[in-house]
Amino acid sequence: MDNKEINENQKFSENHNDNATTKQELKGTVESANSNTVSKKEKNVTAILIVIIMILLLVLGIVAGIFISKNSRSEKSKENKSGSSSATQKTENNTDNNKENDNNDDSNGNNSKETDNKDNIEDKNNTEKNTENNNDNQTKNNKEYSQKDLEKMALDYYEAKTGYRPSGVGSQVNSDGTVSIQLYDNMGDHNSTSDWYTINPKTGIGTNILEEKIDLTTKPAIDKTNANNNNSSSNIAAQEIRKCLKDKNWVKNNVMMKTTVFGDALEHEQKLSFIKVVGGNYSPMIVVEAYSDGDLSSQCFIVTYQNGKVVSNPLTEYPLHISHGGMAIDANNAMACQGYMHMGNEASIYYDIKTGSSKTLEKVGKYDDYGDDGFTGNIIYYYGEDSNKITESRYNEILQKYSKYKFVSIGTDLTDANIDEFIK
Repeated sequence: MDNKEINENQKFSENHNDNATTKQELKGTVESANSNTVSKKEKNVTAILIVIIMILLLVLGIVAGIFISKNSRSEKSKENKSGSSSATQKTENNTDNNKENDNNDDSNGNNSKETDNKDNIEDKNNTEKNTENNNDNQTKNNKEYSQKDLEKMALDYYEAKTGYRPSGVGSQVNSDGTVSIQLYDNMGDHNSTSDWYTINPKTGIGTNILEEKIDLTTKPAIDKTNANNNNSSSNIAAQEIRKCLKDKNWVKNNVMMKTTVFGDALEHEQKLSFIKVVGGNYSPMIVVEAYSDGDLSSQCFIVTYQNGKVVSNPLTEYPLHISHGGMAIDANNAMACQGYMHMGNEASIYYDIKTGSSKTLEKVGKYDDYGDDGFTGNIIYYYGEDSNKITESRYNEILQKYSKYKFVSIGTDLTDANIDEFIK
């Protein structure tokens, strides 16, 4: 190889080396630049994170400060309330203790606060109870019972007292504000009255037909004189009486007239009617009236159930003259009244039939003195079977004595249907 080629090769080699060196230097420069760039970015990110962390810490500090401030104010408020409550309680206790001490100057004054508070509580409770009772009493006193209320109360009262509940009730308001209540059974052509009550609607207190005091707001004492007033014996009695009154032979032998008012044999048919009596010693008690228009005669019989059998007793020993009067019954009080009127003579005879037999109580009457020229206008008043003379005032006094009874005629036909309906 000649020198020219050698030189050229050396130059190429040198140039190549220079290029390599240059590339290496450029590469180092680029890498150094890149390294610096990355380092700057990392520093920027770190700075941002630090700023964010600082902001978060600041926010948390502010929130924590607000929370602590609120809690502090709340605690102070509670303390203030607690202090105020304690002060108030102390003031109240001191006031109560002072009152207690004022009211108990003669006592030792050594009771504990607990005892004082207990006493105060009991006094308060007693005061409240007294106030409630006073209010209740005032409400009760101010209450006025309606007629409907009083009618139901009257039925309940009568049933509780006698064991029998009438099927009918009516009432009316009187001029003085009281309410009159009639307890009755509808017997078809008339009402059979059990009792009359006159009641003050504001109190429920009043009187019965006998002017005895009654209180419809209380449970009455059972009438102990009514030996058969319990439901069991009453049901048996009613059953046996119904059976007998439906038996034609028993009826003929026990509740029909045997002679006329004149003592003669009966020639005409007898009609039978009845009324149920609830005010006697036996329940039920039935008064049967035998009546003959053709024979001008009538007679009443008292039917009861005694000692296991049905018994019939005549109310009067002999029949009555139907043209001269008749018999009326107070079904509630087991009383009877025989009226008589003939030739200017008027009389009333009163009977007690509570025992199932009749007992004459009183007879009172009057008549116009009769002379040769007829009635003189001179009224004679008399009393008793011997017709002893009495004064007019005494006569009126006796009539007034029995005016409280409600006497009614006997008018329910004695038929099987009526027997089943009314005798219970």
